[in-house]
Amino acid sequence: MSRTRTETMRRRRASSRRRKLAALNAALLIAVGVVVAWNVWASNSGGETADERPMQENPAGPTLGETEAPGDDAAAPSEPAGETGNDGEAPAEEPSADGEAAEPESGTETPETETPGAGGDGGRVKLAFVGDVLLGEYVGTLLERNGFDYPYPHVKGQLQGADLAIANLETSVTSFGGEKPGKKQYEFRSDPDALPAFKEAGFDLVNLANNHTLDFGPDALRDTMKHLEESDLLHVGAGETIEEAYAPVYVEKDGLRIAVFGFTRVVPDVSWKVDKNNFGLAHTYDYTEPVKAIKKAAGEADLVVVMAHWGEERAQEPHPEKQVDLGRRFIDAGADLVVGSHPHVLQGFERYGGGWIAYSLGNFIFTKSKDPLTYEAAILEAECGGGGDCSLKLTPYFADTPQPQPMPPERTKELLARLDKLSVGASVDAEGNIESTDE
Repeated sequence: MSRTRTETMRRRRASSRRRKLAALNAALLIAVGVVVAWNVWASNSGGETADERPMQENPAGPTLGETEAPGDDAAAPSEPAGETGNDGEAPAEEPSADGEAAEPESGTETPETETPGAGGDGGRVKLAFVGDVLLGEYVGTLLERNGFDYPYPHVKGQLQGADLAIANLETSVTSFGGEKPGKKQYEFRSDPDALPAFKEAGFDLVNLANNHTLDFGPDALRDTMKHLEESDLLHVGAGETIEEAYAPVYVEKDGLRIAVFGFTRVVPDVSWKVDKNNFGLAHTYDYTEPVKAIKKAAGEADLVVVMAHWGEERAQEPHPEKQVDLGRRFIDAGADLVVGSHPHVLQGFERYGGGWIAYSLGNFIFTKSKDPLTYEAAILEAECGGGGDCSLKLTPYFADTPQPQPMPPERTKELLARLDKLSVGASVDAEGNIESTDE
């Protein structure tokens, strides 16, 4: 909150208190006058004095502690409960011509109302995030063999317990495209029949801004979006226009409005980037558009989340420019949580500028590689209130097959200790709790 806004609010509250005290003093003076007049009358008439007569009920109107004393014209309205700004204080009035907030005129007090994104009287929400998800290739073969719900028995309870569960969907989900185009070493496509079980496991929203959703071309991605919508799954990060691709999805949960974005800094070809004449993905090679979109959403939502596809594969530390610089820019623009994918391994966390950056959540459901670090999966839970007040907890899983399972205790201990060392401005304890070290 700015110093000007804070001082303005103090003046408003002081002015309100002064009016109420003046009203109380006036009421007390009236009461004293009535008592004096009664005593004079009683003395002159030979009757009982005020002290000798039975107590009358409020002969001079309300006394302190009974009701609000009236102001100059009418009772001043109290502050509406819960209608506060991001930092818990009521929003300031519009500034006057000299830049200061206008002081209400004597006898009236403007009721303060909730502004978009101010937090209101909402509670807290629980978000769950996972890394890269692929439902095709060898994973698809196992799904056909074991059923589409095969990946989820050990994790669906945790995912279903979240108000909003989000994944990076590292594949098109379509029957379009025919044979593989052969333009890349890895080209991913998944069966649309896998989506109902994915939804039933607890997932609500996916990021499409990555380096595989356009493997089979624009029509296959359009078909992916259609299948997601038919399965009641939200999606971000792709669109027919710049405005559509960079737009967040807004979700209302427990009185809070959450904005979720999807961006990528990894595309195999410039044709994958959305522009005014090209269907494509929201990218961050130029951060101007995403920063502008985040700033706008920060004024309209209580919580802003960015899903970022970035970095270098199998690197345990985030890239200084491709991840660290971008993540901090997103927080500076108004994001509360930035959650990364693409490296296929878990990376550390950063507490920065009042926000949180999870640089990479690694794989979650994916084909097996030769690098054992890619078998380390996790669910990141964030319990958040309005204004980005979030507490984080990481639950590790072991996923050398596409079925994440509880990680053995000793390996869990080693993983969390490693992530603690990789984190900046944050610590990761033995229970997976992630806390700021700067507060």
